[in-house]
Amino acid sequence: MGPNGCGKTTLLRIIAGADQPDSGLLRFSPSNLRVGYLPQGLTPQPGGSIGSFIARAEGDIPALTAEVERLASAAAHMPSRPELHRQYDAALSQLTAASENRGRAPAVLAALGLGHFPLDTPSSALSGGQKTRLGLASILLSDPHLLLLDEPTNHLDIPSRARFEQALSAFEGTVLIVVHNRYFIAGFASEIWEIANGEQLSSFRDYNSVYGLHPPGNTGSSRRNDSRSTLHPNHQRGRRSEVAHLP
Repeated sequence: MGPNGCGKTTLLRIIAGADQPDSGLLRFSPSNLRVGYLPQGLTPQPGGSIGSFIARAEGDIPALTAEVERLASAAAHMPSRPELHRQYDAALSQLTAASENRGRAPAVLAALGLGHFPLDTPSSALSGGQKTRLGLASILLSDPHLLLLDEPTNHLDIPSRARFEQALSAFEGTVLIVVHNRYFIAGFASEIWEIANGEQLSSFRDYNSVYGLHPPGNTGSSRRNDSRSTLHPNHQRGRRSEVAHLP
């Protein structure tokens, strides 16, 4: 949480690897941790379809296999270069996820209310909310450990938001979200960061005690207590991995 321009999107982009920090280092543990990033205002590739968008997200298994073999050979011949071992681990993780997730697309699309669209439907024909849900579907198919979502509830009507929330509730990793919807925060957050001017100013767990807000129909017990829905990268259901070490 924080005012516009305080650095929320920049933080997500640095964690996603889209931007570099001005100082300090970002390190993941384990090094092959998979990150899924959904930026604001997702714009699918012009001329593409739902099917082509999902196919790219599922991963090219032959290409990934060739990359794993190339990196394995390079690491064997140059064992003193640790970056090759990190690249190998990352490529192997991507290949494993692509293999395990093959064929999951119809179920994921259906869960997000997109299953009735033919796969050859142009992605440009989708509404803003449908594009957001398509973006989330593509990220889920990459089987990430960490989801980074930047204003994901923008352009979502009430039924779309309900499907979106159901998908997040079923996700087994960590979710770090930039969002202004206070009812969404109150219903899902297990920890909240407030930042300004690029610095973390405070961290608290109970949104309701600070802002006195409860989700509609909620008498005080919130879904924020469900460890599947969390805004902090070091709290995950099943402890799949320790996530981000931030400077």
